[in-house]
Amino acid sequence: MYSGSNPLVASKVSRRGTVDFNVYSSAANAVEVVLLPDLSAPDGDRVALENHGSGSFSGSIDGVEPGQLYLVSTRFDAGTPFYPVGASCLVVDPYARQLVGRLLNGPRGQDQLDSATGALCVGVVPTMAQIEPSRCDLSARTALSRVVYEAHVKGATQRFEMIPSDLRGTYLGVASDPFIEHLLSLGVTTLELLPIFAFADEPELTQRDLTNFWGYNPVSFFAPTDRYRCSTSELSTLDQVRLMVRNLHEAGIEVVLDVVYNHTAEGGKDGPTLSFKGIDTASYYLTEPGTLEYVNWSGTGNTFNLTSTHGLQVVMDSLRFWRAEVGVDGYRFDLGAALCQEQDGEQVRHSAGATSTLFRCIGQDPVLRDAYVVTEPWDATLEGQLIGSFGSTVGEWNGRFRDDVRRFWSGDRRSFGAFAQRTSGSQEIFDNGARSVAASLNYLTCHDGMTLYDLLSYEVKRNQANGWENTDGQNDEVLAPILEGQANERIGSVEVLRRRAAVSMIASLVLSKGVPMLLYGDEYLRSQDGNNNAYCHDAPITWTSYDPATSIVDEIGSLVALRKRLSVFSEMGWYRPRETPRSVPFDPSQDDVEFYNAAGSTLSIEEWADSPSGTLTTVTQTSDGQGAVVLVTIYNSALDEVEVVLPSVQGCEKFVVVFDGGVCGMTPKGDGGRESLTVAGKGCAVLLG
Repeated sequence: MYSGSNPLVASKVSRRGTVDFNVYSSAANAVEVVLLPDLSAPDGDRVALENHGSGSFSGSIDGVEPGQLYLVSTRFDAGTPFYPVGASCLVVDPYARQLVGRLLNGPRGQDQLDSATGALCVGVVPTMAQIEPSRCDLSARTALSRVVYEAHVKGATQRFEMIPSDLRGTYLGVASDPFIEHLLSLGVTTLELLPIFAFADEPELTQRDLTNFWGYNPVSFFAPTDRYRCSTSELSTLDQVRLMVRNLHEAGIEVVLDVVYNHTAEGGKDGPTLSFKGIDTASYYLTEPGTLEYVNWSGTGNTFNLTSTHGLQVVMDSLRFWRAEVGVDGYRFDLGAALCQEQDGEQVRHSAGATSTLFRCIGQDPVLRDAYVVTEPWDATLEGQLIGSFGSTVGEWNGRFRDDVRRFWSGDRRSFGAFAQRTSGSQEIFDNGARSVAASLNYLTCHDGMTLYDLLSYEVKRNQANGWENTDGQNDEVLAPILEGQANERIGSVEVLRRRAAVSMIASLVLSKGVPMLLYGDEYLRSQDGNNNAYCHDAPITWTSYDPATSIVDEIGSLVALRKRLSVFSEMGWYRPRETPRSVPFDPSQDDVEFYNAAGSTLSIEEWADSPSGTLTTVTQTSDGQGAVVLVTIYNSALDEVEVVLPSVQGCEKFVVVFDGGVCGMTPKGDGGRESLTVAGKGCAVLLG
């Protein structure tokens, strides 16, 4: 276990049979370590820690072996804010590297175990690591060479029949050759895992026989959840995570953890006391001045306190632990705006991302400063919308990309300008003079919302199975449904159109400036039956099917390979304004990018505002490793096929289709004319000239 400078709670095996414990609590008057003989025991041997004043408690306990179960007991004076008269709490060590027992998210009694249910989670003194942390060789990797794949440990492996049955749904399933080979076939460089910190199920879910599948309800910032542990392996849970990271590294794949530091499972005033609450509530949660109410920027009842020295230290210690002792390569911060806190008198307000204490500390820390860092630039409040405000070393989830690109593919003829901005890197959002196009992490789908197939299949969300009468989940999610009645023999079947649209949307994601992110299962057109908030379902709708009949793996792999081949997608700079007159042919020696209508003419102001066509053609100068070339992408958001005239480009005599997402035919240019091609409804074409 970690023993940092003045940690909140930390235990460390200092010599055989001896463990050093350190606890920080400005509120407690006494702290004990409770050594339990087994998980169901109502109590155990208690060892008092010495009170050194200023909130510091410590002590060494002899005769403690790896595998020992333990808890921390704290006692408070009468009248201590947030604690009843004479209160005491029995809680989990926040620095524990392993937790056992079911995580109970319900009120905990006064200093007693819930022995009737055996539902209490406790810490475990760990064994020595058998797997050494590894490092990924990133010497040749730039920010823009990344292709991110967001995945759930169980959801991405549970139904993968090529993985041995005992490994499916586990860390070792992710570490397996079949899964790693699948990632490589897609061209993935970076695996972003949904939360693996130990987390709890909310009472309202367990009452409905549901579970928190996503994991955004942490109890610990250090212990990995046992839910994804392979039971047939003798390795500890933490060593299984280390092995997973090592195997991915050996294949050249980075590992990024989705980390939840903005809140914990302890909720608000009426929530359970599991860990931090029972040690020092005011130091580890933001509270409303002069009250016993919790600030709720996370929407889950509490907000972790990063204006506190000790709250900030816990998060920094956790980040360093996963980087140095497990070997992960980076972090995606859930609700990152909730982590941007600054004191304003007695109140705490949001700070800009670039000036937030946490992200500045990460950028200066010798262990963390070279990690890949990306964040959600929002939280659950209207004030916490900080997109574009983070520093040059932090990437941001670009929700504007998701919505504007979806609008284009929905057939919205007023979305062409926004679509062009998003696929060009969202310069107006992120270019503050110090940032590059790598600031934008582009995505069409993520764990939260419709899958790619479902946004093409449903007009509204269908969340009835969650138990809240369809009131949960995003109500205004941008969808692009292709429905029965829209298709006919001339256009094609609904399923053919949906598949073609899915490939075209992925093409517009992969061939955009910025860092692309894919959602697990989209490569097999995974459906959640229209559920856009499936966080509570550990079931086939949240597991990838790996059905060959629904696979678009080859198409995605081809697009990613093309992206990696072309220099324009690895260039950190923004597109420059066109220098040559728009009335003359595009000159790739001087111009970066231009946009055209179906007739091969540059778009007029009126067409940008409300295009009469569903088709947009983009011409970009680039190179393919052998010399200068021109990249042409054609996207047809309409249901009907469209004949598209290729633009005039100086020095370019011929175009070759390098990706066919619905090309129905090429027409050679006639005397004085230009080549044209017919693009199917919801199709795309990529050409090089």
